Amino acid sequence: ALFSRLDAFLERCHDVLDFAQTVVQFTKLGRIEVGGTKGKALTASVEAIFADFNGAVEKFRGVGYEILDINESKFESDFKAFRKTITELERRLGNVVCQGFDDCSTVYGRFRVFDTFDGLLERPTIQDELEKRYVLLVKAFGSDLKVVQELFLHYRDEPPIAANLPPISGALTWCRGLLDRVRVPMNKLVQLDKSVLDREEAKEVTKVYSTLKASSRCYGAFTSFKRVVSRNDGSGWFLFRFWADSGRVEPALCHTGVARGVRKSEDRGVPFEYKKPL
Repeated sequence: ALFSRLDAFLERCHDVLDFAQTVVQFTKLGRIEVGGTKGKALTASVEAIFADFNGAVEKFRGVGYEILDINESKFESDFKAFRKTITELERRLGNVVCQGFDDCSTVYGRFRVFDTFDGLLERPTIQDELEKRYVLLVKAFGSDLKVVQELFLHYRDEPPIAANLPPISGALTWCRGLLDRVRVPMNKLVQLDKSVLDREEAKEVTKVYSTLKASSRCYGAFTSFKRVVSRNDGSGWFLFRFWADSGRVEPALCHTGVARGVRKSEDRGVPFEYKKPL
């Protein structure tokens, strides 16, 4: 090739960059503590992996030549040995993450395990180890999501309200609590590998979450509206400003059909077609 030496130097630079990125990622293992019933044993495994990693790094750093010298052919064998060691450590680390995942009984706890090893889960070998766990996580979250949806549909007419809260704010707090229960896991779910999100199970979960989120927003607006619909001072405008600004409220999202074609108005009043609950 015309620029063979330049190509060889660029390839060497990529190898050195890969080494540096690996060091940055694995250095996080020195600060990791795993919780759960197996936390002590898993933390000890992480410490052993970190110690072996430091040994591999020190061995590679101890080479007696300039690593950017493309004429030094020994670099290829030394770097290959380093990468082989890292691959084995990744397998061991993936096994630790899988054990921590299996030890958790809740969706939120399983996401916390992934957060603990954030930055390391992107490595291909660990990704392969966790592929089945990602599918199980999506299915488990889908089950939790359906439970929350059933709770919402069952109690929306008479929600459980805390003794120290008035009816309106109590109902809104209950509704917001249900949504908060699934919002954090959903935000973490969308950060998973794209191959996981493209699965049919993940698409179904996303669809159910979007429906629940829209229904809870409409429920909150309707709950507030029920108390002011009979007032003529226009205070309903302030409660529904965010709906009016959006142009309309979807009737399908309101289980009582509270609104049909809400339109933005120039004055402070907003026309509604009110229907009593069936």
